Amino acid sequence: MRRLAAALGVNPTSIYWYFPTKEALTQAVLEREMRAIEFPVPSEGRWQERCLAFCLGVHHELVRRPELVTHQWSLTPLVLHSSRVLIDLLATSGLPSGVLLMASQTLLWQTVGFAHHATSFGANRLHAGTVEELGPLVGAFSDGPLAESDWREFAEAFSRGEYESMAEFALRNSIRGLETMKEGE
Repeated sequence: MRRLAAALGVNPTSIYWYFPTKEALTQAVLEREMRAIEFPVPSEGRWQERCLAFCLGVHHELVRRPELVTHQWSLTPLVLHSSRVLIDLLATSGLPSGVLLMASQTLLWQTVGFAHHATSFGANRLHAGTVEELGPLVGAFSDGPLAESDWREFAEAFSRGEYESMAEFALRNSIRGLETMKEGE
């Protein structure tokens, strides 16, 4: 705080008057940055395509601005805005209204999670494995609604550290899951 005050040419107590801690100042700066971000909300296409496009747009922006990914993502303006947009997009799906909040949060947290991995591990790919290492995962899940080829696609993206492809895979399949919830009514 003292270095910041010196750089601004003010007394440190002036900064502390508005921001009692360094964390409060950091949060205020990040929240201001988040409010400045405008994510395009797709207006064309089926609800599935629009939800996927919105989430991938958020993912892309977060990867581009990694300082936002490391921020506490509880109830920031960006999270609230993104949740509202997803709820509005999902509301056109015909899903039961009781599921909309949970569905929007699931998609949003997947989006943020993959952006976090991309910004934290993407450069050195510490968490990337090989398709062979993921073989048991592929085998374990291939009996479900996804074919083994789907899981192999995910494993190959994982082995190359392609977090955007992994995010798209996860989001696409979560949206498929939402479709089955709708069909099960």
